[in-house]
Amino acid sequence: MTLIEKTNKVKELSLAIKANFIELGKHLKDIRDNRIFEEKYSNFIEYLNSEDFQFCERMAFNLIKVFEEYGQLQRVAVSLPLRTLIQLAYISDRQVRNDLEKEAVTVYQKKEGITNFYKKVKRTAQRTNTTVVKGDSPAFKCERQLKQLLNDIKEFIQTREYLVQRLAEGKIFASKYPENQIIQGIIKEIENYQL
Repeated sequence: MTLIEKTNKVKELSLAIKANFIELGKHLKDIRDNRIFEEKYSNFIEYLNSEDFQFCERMAFNLIKVFEEYGQLQRVAVSLPLRTLIQLAYISDRQVRNDLEKEAVTVYQKKEGITNFYKKVKRTAQRTNTTVVKGDSPAFKCERQLKQLLNDIKEFIQTREYLVQRLAEGKIFASKYPENQIIQGIIKEIENYQL
């Protein structure tokens, strides 16, 4: 195979990766939102960590987030790299995200300034998105912030449930070694966090 043929094959496979990424997000969201994991597990985090997936817990949430934001927007999803889609998906302000999506399509088509643009998107995604966008009403800003808070709480509760379960299992295991001061000290330190 020539370089052109190999390159075309790599491009074809990379599109399949993106399609599978979004499809994985769809299925994970369904399992989480419809609590299908309860057939075998007490919470979604336990499900993620118990099954033999080829990705970590954080990636699972990225898969879900990208599906939630881009599962129906194939034109945007196809034209942007996954790392950019992941960062864009976490920008809660729709207007800011839409502006960055348009800019992204242009940047990636021209193939100029990609690194600087990615850094810009990442910085924007890391912000708390609490500023009022031109035209935002205070009520809309409040709604946006509360939706983000609700999403954060849902993730926190699922993580907390998993940690409480792990602590209970850890205490049972540690009870076999009551004379080990290091183990007992670690258990006491964990308990101080009052999960």
